[in-house]
Amino acid sequence: MRIDQLPSFNYHVSAETLTSVVRAEFRRRPELPGALVLQDRQLAGVVPRRRAEEQFLRPFAEEAVGGRPLSTLLQVLGGRPLLLEGDVPLAKAADAVLARPVEYQYDPFVVRRPDGNVGLVAVRDLIAAMSAELSSSPPTAVAPPRNGAAAAAPVASINPNASPSPSPSGTPPSEAKPRDVVEDDSADLEGVVSRKVAFEQMDGDVEMVKQIGGMVLDMCPGWIDDMQQALDKQDAGGLRLLAHSLKSSADKFGGEATVQAAFALERVAADEDLEKAAPALESLRAEFDRFLPALRRLLADLD
Repeated sequence: MRIDQLPSFNYHVSAETLTSVVRAEFRRRPELPGALVLQDRQLAGVVPRRRAEEQFLRPFAEEAVGGRPLSTLLQVLGGRPLLLEGDVPLAKAADAVLARPVEYQYDPFVVRRPDGNVGLVAVRDLIAAMSAELSSSPPTAVAPPRNGAAAAAPVASINPNASPSPSPSGTPPSEAKPRDVVEDDSADLEGVVSRKVAFEQMDGDVEMVKQIGGMVLDMCPGWIDDMQQALDKQDAGGLRLLAHSLKSSADKFGGEATVQAAFALERVAADEDLEKAAPALESLRAEFDRFLPALRRLLADLD
């Protein structure tokens, strides 16, 4: 699949447009990942919604940027837009997204179509498309050893003919209950997630904590399964992107153990050392199984 097949948005403004106009459009259209800034029909910048809204929440934001042209907000936000040609495959786009500095990795990226027009694509749509592609394609066979080296013992999660390996709890995957069903809600809340970190990350906004937390509960359990599929297909790029996304999500709620486990998997995938990926994924799965009910309890305490 190519990135010009992903959903994209062409909401665009000029650098002279008032920031308050774009802010109002973001409120009116919650699906927008950001705004394209064009000057003389050329790409001059991108206003990423997430980072722009973080600026809007700051004290005196209205005075600092609200009544000023977008050129002022672009200077505050920093970063350069990522522009990719439409025929770039998903995995290559994921590599380009991850190659950006960490503070910009969730910014939407720009796709240029064959007719020269550009559109803005959300990273979440890239992840969703990669997940769907992983679900629909057959596993890739493990390559034979090179240079006469002895074959390594097969990893059960990579060998499509192997018996299913047990889950962290010891229950076979076919019998495991869905991850969004909480059997034991006795997780140590403050040892697994942190209210303090969550509120610091989101400027003390209770509604934002609840909204972002709800998104994590909805999306992240599926990412664990998608990581297993990426591993089965020897897709290091997809595995790296998913691990990075889970790491960033857990970090917003102070899930330090989950963050460290996701980072370890991300690093293994970046090195394409997939023999180490199976145990790294099992470690992440175990930490995530502690993180998820703790986050659910944190959010329930806010109601």
